[in-house]
Amino acid sequence: MGSLFLRLVETMPSPRQHGIEKRYTSIDDLLDNATIDIVYVSLPNHMRTPAVLAEAKRGKAILSEKSLATTMEDSKAIEKAVKDADVFFLEGLMYLTHPLMNKTQELLLEGRIGTVRGVSGYYSANIWKKANPLSMG
Repeated sequence: MGSLFLRLVETMPSPRQHGIEKRYTSIDDLLDNATIDIVYVSLPNHMRTPAVLAEAKRGKAILSEKSLATTMEDSKAIEKAVKDADVFFLEGLMYLTHPLMNKTQELLLEGRIGTVRGVSGYYSANIWKKANPLSMG
């Protein structure tokens, strides 16, 4: 396991305290390591596309935080790169395993809600202006 720190801070705990064997200061050094099979991308939204494109090009499996990209053009570039490289790619959606979803599934499976005829949902965090103003979400 390795970690990439774009900014090294003296007060950061040693990666070894958390079972991280090696700390990288360059994404290229990390991606050039043949022992790394999968990369978890937790960069800010506007930095994900170049990172994912580089990872796909080097044949790494990729788990990326959402949102996938900040523009449709970037989303299509990522899709093409992943397909061309034939690498595993998954965009993380935490709500699939959120306790609220687990409880909802439990209630449905127990039949405590009754017959579901439709579902309407709304996520109330209105952050698109700050998170992805170009793609509105």
